[in-house]
Amino acid sequence: EAREAMYRNAAEAGDYRILARRRRKETASEVQDGSGNRSSGAEAWETGMSVTVLSGIGGSADEEATVQYKPLLGPVQATPPPDPDGLYEALSREFPWMDGPNRAAALAAATSARVGGCFRLRPLLLVGPAGCGKSRWTRRMAALSGARFHAESMSGANNSVSVVGTERGWKSARPSLPVIAMSQCACANPVLLADEVDKTQSGANGNLLDGLLPLLEKETAMRYMDRFLLGAVDDSNVSWVLTANSVASLPQPLLDRVQVLRIERPARRHWKSAANSLTLEAASAAGFTEDDPVTGDARAAAYEVLSSGGSLRSAASAAAEVFEKVTWSPKPRLEIVSEALLPRSP
Repeated sequence: EAREAMYRNAAEAGDYRILARRRRKETASEVQDGSGNRSSGAEAWETGMSVTVLSGIGGSADEEATVQYKPLLGPVQATPPPDPDGLYEALSREFPWMDGPNRAAALAAATSARVGGCFRLRPLLLVGPAGCGKSRWTRRMAALSGARFHAESMSGANNSVSVVGTERGWKSARPSLPVIAMSQCACANPVLLADEVDKTQSGANGNLLDGLLPLLEKETAMRYMDRFLLGAVDDSNVSWVLTANSVASLPQPLLDRVQVLRIERPARRHWKSAANSLTLEAASAAGFTEDDPVTGDARAAAYEVLSSGGSLRSAASAAAEVFEKVTWSPKPRLEIVSEALLPRSP
């Protein structure tokens, strides 16, 4: 009870260091079972830290278009940093071929706790072939760290609107991408995945990659003027993770603002770990457990795909198909093949 009172007092006083200590203990207990589920996440949010995100909404704050963003005017909850050792161990167990990103996530957790802030990654750019696990790593890293997650595909985007938003009055008016992520996640520091940034195109309304630049710099992100809300937004706690197959088409100003980490497909020594983590995730999605006999069959199917040179995406699909076949299949139907088989009347 005394410890709970200390955490409540810390929450009221905004003492991030004490709250971060609690979150590290919770994360350590969560990753021990290997489930990746935030079993104690509700407790962390009840006594978590909060951050002021939006200074105000210009024009009429009662406009229907802006009502859903009014919660950002008050203190917005933020995820405390997880235990760096526990996070690194859990990520290494699932993604042993991605040691660079695993280290980056653990270092971010340790740094966030040291400065007394909420969990925040330095902007990352994961570069590697399709199907090597870039997007999945981002989603799992967010889950294991207790952070909220938002993903946006940049493939084919031909203007900056999807990042910077548009002014009110247009039919397709919308705020900037970080505002959308924070609003939907009800969180000031979501992990925001910008997928396939190397597949964007230039258009009449500006280049998408140019729109990203001020959001990736902490100093400018702290007071980013959102053209839809007409107010200054603190986007500095958003954890950006960008993915690409190549950096050849990416401008140098963007590369200067991110930590570039190159990823390869899992090597042979990683196939077993990869097949196991993909299978357990597919089992959970289909309502099966690790102890069900079909899980072994799914694991073998995933391993076979990887050993044949297939991607992680293909291996995950192979595991999911095994569970789908056991879950349901059409009942056999009786069909009359020939009238000669019909019983003759006397």
